Amino acid sequence: MGSPECGAAVQVYRDRGIGISPGMKIRYVVADAWEYRVEPAWRARSFDCGYYQELIDKAYVEITFAYSKKPPVKFPKVIHV
Repeated sequence: MGSPECGAAVQVYRDRGIGISPGMKIRYVVADAWEYRVEPAWRARSFDCGYYQELIDKAYVEITFAYSKKPPVKFPKVIHV
């Protein structure tokens, strides 16, 4: 468990009566990162666009840094209404 979202996912699995053990992989979707609300992947009806946009932005910066000698480009925040 490396993130608060992962801890929330473990709790959601337990609340639903799904047994988990250390080392098991669990799949979840972050529905609201601000409130640490997650759903098991197979039950997710929505997701937090801002959270996943931030993950994509971070990955892009890391990849461009690794393969380029130029400083990474920062993208403007996308606001979904």
